[in-house]
Amino acid sequence: MGAEKRAFTRHEVRWDAEVRDPAGAALAMEIRDFCEGGLFLVAASRTAAASLKQIINPGKTVILHMRDPFNGRDQRVRARAAHVTATGLGLSFHQPAPAMVTGLMAVSAGQVSAGDDDAANEPAPLGNREREEFRRILGECLPLIQDYLGHSLDTFITQAEARLLTASDKATTPAEQSDFFNARKRLQSRSQELRSAFLADAEAAWRELGQFAIPGNDSQQGQLALVDDADFEDWLARSELITRAESRSRARLRFLHRRLSRAAGVRIEEERNPVSPAALCYFVSRRMDSLKLTLQTRKVVYQAFGKTVLQQSGVLYDTLNTRLRERNVLPDLEEERHTITNVRSEEQRTGDARSEQSDGNAATAATTQDRPGGAGFGSLMDSVRSLFQRQRSKGSGMDASPGAETEASAPRAAGPAPSREAMIEAAATIQPPAADQAGMREQVESRLREAGAPALDAATAESVDLLETWITGVQRTGDQADQLRTWVNALAPAALRLELNDGSFLSRRDHGLHRLIDQLDRAADILGSLDESQRQAMRGAIDEILATVNRDADEPDTLVEACDSLAKLTDNPQRRVSANVERLRERYEGSERLDEARRQVQDNLAAQLGGSRIPEPVQNLLDSGWQHHLVLTYLRDGKEGDTWERGLRAVDLLVRALGGQDGRRHGMKQPQRLLEYLRHHLDRLGRPSRDSGHAVDGLAYWVTGDGRDSVPPQSEPLTPQQHPEVPDLPDEWLGQAKLLTPGAWVIFRDEQGLPKPRRLAWTDRRRSRFVFVDEGGRKAEDLGLEALAHAFGEGRATTASNLDLPATERRWQEMLEGLNRQLVHQATHDDLTGLLNRRTFERRIRHVLEHARGRKVNHATACLFSLDDFKLVNNTLGHRGGDEILRQLGQRLQDALPAQGVVARTGGDEFAVLMRGVEGEAGEAFAEEQRHAIRDWRPQVDGHGTSLSVSVGVLTFSPETHGVSDVLRDLENACTTAREQGGNRCHVTDAQDLEAADLRSNVEQVARVDRALESQRLELSCQRIEPLTRGRAPLYEVLIASAGDPQNTIRPQEFIPAAERFGRMPAVDRWVIRETFAWCAANPGRLDEVDALCINLSAQTLADVDFAQWLRQTLQTHRVQASKICFELTETAATANLGLTADLLLALKDLGCRFALDDFGGGLSSYTDLKNLPADILKIDGAFIRDMDRNAADRNVVQSVHDLAHHLGKLTVAEFVETEDVYQQARELGLDYVQGYHVERPCPLDELGLQRLDLPV
Repeated sequence: MGAEKRAFTRHEVRWDAEVRDPAGAALAMEIRDFCEGGLFLVAASRTAAASLKQIINPGKTVILHMRDPFNGRDQRVRARAAHVTATGLGLSFHQPAPAMVTGLMAVSAGQVSAGDDDAANEPAPLGNREREEFRRILGECLPLIQDYLGHSLDTFITQAEARLLTASDKATTPAEQSDFFNARKRLQSRSQELRSAFLADAEAAWRELGQFAIPGNDSQQGQLALVDDADFEDWLARSELITRAESRSRARLRFLHRRLSRAAGVRIEEERNPVSPAALCYFVSRRMDSLKLTLQTRKVVYQAFGKTVLQQSGVLYDTLNTRLRERNVLPDLEEERHTITNVRSEEQRTGDARSEQSDGNAATAATTQDRPGGAGFGSLMDSVRSLFQRQRSKGSGMDASPGAETEASAPRAAGPAPSREAMIEAAATIQPPAADQAGMREQVESRLREAGAPALDAATAESVDLLETWITGVQRTGDQADQLRTWVNALAPAALRLELNDGSFLSRRDHGLHRLIDQLDRAADILGSLDESQRQAMRGAIDEILATVNRDADEPDTLVEACDSLAKLTDNPQRRVSANVERLRERYEGSERLDEARRQVQDNLAAQLGGSRIPEPVQNLLDSGWQHHLVLTYLRDGKEGDTWERGLRAVDLLVRALGGQDGRRHGMKQPQRLLEYLRHHLDRLGRPSRDSGHAVDGLAYWVTGDGRDSVPPQSEPLTPQQHPEVPDLPDEWLGQAKLLTPGAWVIFRDEQGLPKPRRLAWTDRRRSRFVFVDEGGRKAEDLGLEALAHAFGEGRATTASNLDLPATERRWQEMLEGLNRQLVHQATHDDLTGLLNRRTFERRIRHVLEHARGRKVNHATACLFSLDDFKLVNNTLGHRGGDEILRQLGQRLQDALPAQGVVARTGGDEFAVLMRGVEGEAGEAFAEEQRHAIRDWRPQVDGHGTSLSVSVGVLTFSPETHGVSDVLRDLENACTTAREQGGNRCHVTDAQDLEAADLRSNVEQVARVDRALESQRLELSCQRIEPLTRGRAPLYEVLIASAGDPQNTIRPQEFIPAAERFGRMPAVDRWVIRETFAWCAANPGRLDEVDALCINLSAQTLADVDFAQWLRQTLQTHRVQASKICFELTETAATANLGLTADLLLALKDLGCRFALDDFGGGLSSYTDLKNLPADILKIDGAFIRDMDRNAADRNVVQSVHDLAHHLGKLTVAEFVETEDVYQQARELGLDYVQGYHVERPCPLDELGLQRLDLPV
């Protein structure tokens, strides 16, 4: 381990970052240390510290966002949470991150050279006399160092031995127990050697002050190879110790470094200071190498080292500073004023809002808000404000305020605005929001009128409306929901005064009132875990705090003191909750590992023995401990070590020798040696020797004793463990359950229908068991997949927003989600009737076809209703009257729909109905019933009546008979036939007749597809997906094109529908993947120029149970880097097959591939689906992109989907970019990529990159 460890050169830095989990939760962090393999971060706020262990679990994949120090743009990488503590987080990069590490290198170098006061004080060169004098002074310091280290090392060794003994007692397996016990013995036997060597290292380094530096592997700088996880974990453990120690003694170390620099004549920093925390950790890690300790035992020893040597190191630094000051080495150093000029101000780091925000803070706030990628709070708030304005300008959407009149969102006439003092005075007497009184803006304007002051200007009125909408919506689900709402509403007047004063409340995430609301949310959460007396006491204390805030909110210390008081109330209960969850998770993870080990043993034995019967002596051996030995071996080493192979081989030899394979005895070489091997390992298990001894003695009788010529009785063969079958439930139900990840919140309804929020604490790898905890961190639900899916399907459980997020961020997120829903609704529904529009109706047909494929009930019926001679109605009642008739007719059809039906207005006087699971006579009966009802209906408009009739086309279809375009074509033809036959009638299209007519053509097409796949008459093309941000490499989408003789060409638009109808798409998908991987293997240089190749998957491949394993093998065969492959699935296919999608995406992510949701934005996905689907990229539906330069509704949808995606850490692509205007619009909206003919037309895959590399095409 020691050699590899040097690859992890530690670089200290202070740089802002944000960590997001897949569910969208964001934590403000600060990078403190980094190396080539990952980083160590600390929480940058109390909120982040409180949420860290609740949101991030070890092993979890997260997204790290960081501002690039060179260009200010957002950098993001995927990383694994390797180490999580109460305030610290160690991340291991999934893939090398050279750009991020290079940027941090520059920051580290800049902060060392120019980041603080020390940089301006380079030591002056020393003369000979000064050098001798300083050498003498440093020599005086050496006994002080030896005295401190000698005593603290004695304490360290004693504590380390005690901690190892305790760990041994708590170990869950004999192997772990032995590991800790042996480490303690080695430490005991070599403690004096370790102590002496450590002191010698420190003394030698001190004597070489100026030349000493902690070794690093400079040859590996920039060659960012990922190193063994154990080495990285070791680095993380040491980095956390160093960071804590440096934080405790930052000022002392700064003074000491300045003085040592003066004495040595060269600049001394942490890596050159022989007594810095980094140097002391380096010395002890060298000794750990000599003791050959494992990672888990090293961690225990490091903890003891941190609690003894490092925790009190400030005493040593004080002692050395005092001695050097007495010897006149920079004696006035402590009197100098140190100015903080780091990325985030000290006030922001500590959460102390006592001092005013500095210019540096303002710059930091601007940087956070302007961060590309939209992950920052400012970007989230700006997105909501922008969409809120658009909704108001449209006159629809969110209510401006509870008491607002309809003119609230109307443009206000320009005129004089009230003074700030007048507004604040008017706001001082308003009442908190309540259902029985006017809204906040109305109250303020009423008081302004009474005082003779002008009304609020439009911008201020909008801010007040947004504030009230925001603050009245802060909530959490559960028993304490009303309590939180009461507390937050009580703060509304104070928030309004702050907003009217300087606009700071809504725009500043670090505002004290935001932090106070977040603390109240935590308190409401904790109330549920307290008994009644404790709840009453906490409520009383909080009421007093809120009364003080509302009275003295303008005083600078009020909010800080309120937050501190609330923190004291909630910190201990919160720690108990976190500890409860962690203990439960560890218990279930340990149980799962044990179950998996047992399954692996049984499966591997069954495979090794190949169905052979088990001789009873061998069965006795397995039962007496050998199976347990194999389980422990798997837990310790997996399948990699020789012990595992030998253990299985021993059983195989015995079964063959004793007749299990074919009923006959077979010879065995050196049987006595095998028996000794078995006895040795059974004795090491610590089980009663009598049991294991009897088992081996029984074998000896049959192998070397009197029974060696006989065949012992035989038992039944071992069989692999059977995995539980997937429940036969609707795919949507299963998908909702499978997409849950630990940390997700689910709202369960009890028998009275009351909501009970539960957090998923643990689920097994196969997503077959789910354990939830309540607000107190106690186990509340332990459900299998079937039970949980039933709860979702029956409405007894619903997924919830992330209640671990701070309440203020959660509220902005909810508002963004709500605005997105409204904008998508406007773009997908008809303005006049509120029904689906034609474009969305087509998407619903596609969704029905995707959902029905491969299911028992796979048919649906569509009806097209066309009003006969509707022009007469318009002529009689006028266009306003005609519109009213259309609205009423749409509502009548909506009311008549069956449970799984939808209705759309598809033309001026046409309505279409789609009914899933309805076919034949039932569909025709519905159409006839509605035709008669419309004929008998006498609608009235302004006292004038009229009569109507309709021509109806009826079509029953299934995936085997129709594609989307086929449905629309045949449905319109049927309706036209009904109209041509005189109207007021239904015409039913017989799908079987259509199928018979098309069957021969389709079979011929499928045969041509099969021949094309076999004879290479298809080829791959690709289309560039261009990044709109500098520094990103392009993506390329892989497409199917035709090849060969034009007369034998098969166009994809012809054969893909046939391939889908006849189930050939999995074969097509596999062909595309094989050919793409072969190209990657043959063109590694050109592949390096590409961020990823995007490959489309069909819905049929989702049901291919062997696809994931085939893909794994194909990746290995072609040696393709998985991160270079991005698979695309349409939103329609993903949501229609949610359970299958969940299974495939989990497998893809396990392989390291990326995933994109194609044609996104039609409203089929819920926000929760989007959060839970592990998509890296959203390709926004081209139907919204194509005309967004001319269509405001489409542009608003694109903007809201983009903002929502960025908030969840996903990239966005604009498809169908075909003009310069649309291209520029996409750039202005901030999308990440564009794709379409304006960017580049498809070209053969073989030509990808040739132009860029100046090679002949």
